[in-house]
Amino acid sequence: MILPTLAVQQINLLFMSSYFSNKLSKGKIILFLLGFLVVLTVMFLVISKQSGQKVEREINGDSMIPTLKEGQRVLVEYGYYKDHQVNRGDIIVMKFKTRDFEDVKRVIAIPGDKIVFGNNSRIYLNDKILEEDYIKGESFRKEDLYLLLKQLEYFNNTLPKGYYLVFGDNREISYDSTNYGLVLAEQIVGKVVSLKTED
Repeated sequence: MILPTLAVQQINLLFMSSYFSNKLSKGKIILFLLGFLVVLTVMFLVISKQSGQKVEREINGDSMIPTLKEGQRVLVEYGYYKDHQVNRGDIIVMKFKTRDFEDVKRVIAIPGDKIVFGNNSRIYLNDKILEEDYIKGESFRKEDLYLLLKQLEYFNNTLPKGYYLVFGDNREISYDSTNYGLVLAEQIVGKVVSLKTED
C-alpha cells in the first residue's frame, strides 16, 4: 500500500537526518511537518475513493430532478461495486476518461435485460412496461435515440455482459445513454447510498 510506505520514508527522513535535527530552524521544521500532513491528507482522499469509503458530494446540474436537485448533498460510496452487483434503479456515479467530472445517473437495465422502446413513449423491460414514477417529462423521444437504438440492434435488444443502460430522471434535459449509448462496468465508480434532505 502506498500510504504506509511513503509515511515510513518521511519519518525516517525526519528522525535520521542529523542536518535536519541540528541546523534547521523551528519554523522550517513546522513547515516540513505541515507539508507532510498535507501529503498524507491527499493520499488518504485518493485511497478512500478506491476502497469503499463514503464521501459527501454535491449535486451539480438538474439531470436527476425530481430525485436529486442542484446543490443537494449526497453520500457516495466509491468502490461499492467491487463487492456488490449493479441493480436496476441504483443511482450511480460514473467517470469517463474523456470528461474531467463525475456524472450521476439511474440504472435502467443491466446485463441480460431485454430493452425495447415502444411507439407509445414507454420503455419495455423484459417484455413488460417499465413503471417509472421517479421521472420528469416523457420517458424518451425516439428521435433522440439513434445511437442507442443502433447499439441495441447490434446486441439484439439484449444488454451483454458488462453493459448498462443509464438515464437521468429529468429526461427532458439529461445527457445520458440517450446520447452516449450503453455504459461499461468499469465506468461505474460508485453508488449514491444516502440522500440528504434539504433543510
